[in-house]
Amino acid sequence: MAYAINRTQSDKVSYAQIGQPVKYMANIDDTLVPKYLSADQIAKLNTYDYNPQKGADLLTAAGFKKGSDGVWVDDKGNPMAFELSYPSDYTDWVPVAQDVASQLTDFGIKITLRGIPDSDHRVTIRDGKFQMAIRLWGYPSFIPYYNFRYLYQQNSVGGTATVGTGYTDLKTFTGKAADGTTVDFRALVVKMADADPTVQKAAVSQASLDFNANLPVVPLVERFYNCPLVTDNISGLPSDNDPLWTNVGGSDNAINVLLMNGTIGPKSS
Repeated sequence: MAYAINRTQSDKVSYAQIGQPVKYMANIDDTLVPKYLSADQIAKLNTYDYNPQKGADLLTAAGFKKGSDGVWVDDKGNPMAFELSYPSDYTDWVPVAQDVASQLTDFGIKITLRGIPDSDHRVTIRDGKFQMAIRLWGYPSFIPYYNFRYLYQQNSVGGTATVGTGYTDLKTFTGKAADGTTVDFRALVVKMADADPTVQKAAVSQASLDFNANLPVVPLVERFYNCPLVTDNISGLPSDNDPLWTNVGGSDNAINVLLMNGTIGPKSS
């Protein structure tokens, strides 16, 4: 499915200039990847560039075939037809869902859309009552601990629920790494919050490589935080390479901090 979706197109219909298609597919922001993974590790990441033919070849190798109606049929004869749900009141996610449904259907995976208000949609994910869904991937934080806690714990078991995505073993939080070995995901997430940066980086890099190989979620686009500025009227703005701009813990926080600290203000006439 990752090869069958043009992420650049999905980005254009959702965020245009305030977003970008995901490149590294590592469950962390693309700008964080070089900070936590070595050059050799980054080279191992599959960027899943848009290549429908490669996707088709993988399905064929797995024993799947296209039916006369153009829909893929699995090795047991079941047509690849799924319901894709999405939060209908998230206006930026609605076009992504529509675009993904169109692209996958054209590829031969028949998608039926179902819009659900976000408050109810969260419940369907928590209780595992879905086939495919558009939801948040990663987490809007510059600290990878939160990204993987969201993936392995909040998304996998749905918080207090017992189903969620069911990605990990619901009782032990174990699963298979890219090399087939067993991983304790709960312990791995804890290491990401270790006081020793070396321990943090080792855990994040392992988790990122495993995520990239297994791809339990298909990241599509990432949104930049909102920060509209008319710079001609503002004094004191930090330079574009100031660390504040790349260490934002949520929408608009950089501006809030600059205002509270008195760093920025109106230019005198």
